[in-house]
Amino acid sequence: MYRDKDKANLGYNPNIKATKKKHISQHMAYQLYYQNEDSSIRSSYQNTIYCRNSLVPNEEGKLISNYCKNRWCPTCQSIRIAKLIDGYKNSLNTFKDPQFVTLTLPTIPLEELDNRIDEMRSAWQKILASTHFRKHRPQGLRKTECTLRPNNLYHYHYHIIIDGEEHGRKIIQEWLKRFPQAKAEAQDIRRIENENGYLEIFKYFTKLIAQDKTTGKRYIDFKRLNNIFEKMKGTRVFQPFGGLRAVEVDEEIHEDDLEGQYVEEDLRKIWTWATGVGYVSEDGEILTGDYELPSWVEELCGKMDKELPPPPDCRPKDIDNFEYTHTENVYTEPKEKVYISDDLFSDDVYTFNDIKGTYSIREEQADHIRILERMGLRNKGGDLNPQIQPKKG
Repeated sequence: MYRDKDKANLGYNPNIKATKKKHISQHMAYQLYYQNEDSSIRSSYQNTIYCRNSLVPNEEGKLISNYCKNRWCPTCQSIRIAKLIDGYKNSLNTFKDPQFVTLTLPTIPLEELDNRIDEMRSAWQKILASTHFRKHRPQGLRKTECTLRPNNLYHYHYHIIIDGEEHGRKIIQEWLKRFPQAKAEAQDIRRIENENGYLEIFKYFTKLIAQDKTTGKRYIDFKRLNNIFEKMKGTRVFQPFGGLRAVEVDEEIHEDDLEGQYVEEDLRKIWTWATGVGYVSEDGEILTGDYELPSWVEELCGKMDKELPPPPDCRPKDIDNFEYTHTENVYTEPKEKVYISDDLFSDDVYTFNDIKGTYSIREEQADHIRILERMGLRNKGGDLNPQIQPKKG
């Protein structure tokens, strides 16, 4: 573990990047949660607050955790982007004449956004079904993006990578034919000269941070971002076409995609997130040593001056079927019922060492650290073997 402050700030500690993302995502999700109390996706913001909240070592020496898998989460989105790049880069690198195309329409108020999403989707499908594209079937990848504009307007648009300038210009021609209100000079096509040119399409589906053109100050409009997140829910962000193979992680992160960070043996213990501090072990050690969390995050997002909402409900569909029981001589806490999610049941059991003893836990439980903490998984001097039993009667 790097304890030297200069080395830590230079990024030598591989856990600093993950700690910084957690710090940012928690602050953002906190503001999204409290500034949008009537949001239809408020519970998803609650999930993001507790994303990667604890780290637990597995048998391979990785620190693994639970993830919210939401698009606005910097931690989960970085995983998603890495998977997208890895999945598409080989195919895109075979393009003989790669072109980057942008299709836009005039900005609109929020109440028109639903209709804009539908009409652009319909127009895109008709373009791909037109004679030219049915004949030539050029390969490509389309990305949907929505950004904030001044005066409470929104800019919903497409970015496209396509093989062949002829096909790219044909898309623009068809676009202008279907949308007379679109300005020809607002559409764009340019050749991708190197591999870095592909990366633009894999950025966030919306820009989270805005800048005041008068003062130059950066800020985040959490209420308007919530509008975008609500409208984009269920919308396909990436769509390959022309026979380009789809990458499955483009819309949702799967459990197999969530790769933990390998750590040295002395760091293979439970680490729990402490707001404003970082990941802390039971004995008070900080995972990133003397690294200081960036102060600009609070300046940008605002202070977390309210109590954190409770962890998201993780009860099974039939909450009366199961209860958690523990051995009386292991705990000092009174016996109590704790509901757990039904996807935790598994015969796979492994052990890991902590400073106060050895735990034996089910593998799936390690991925739901929040649940383990609610169970009070803190060894009081003996081995803990949780028993999950059907409720009798």
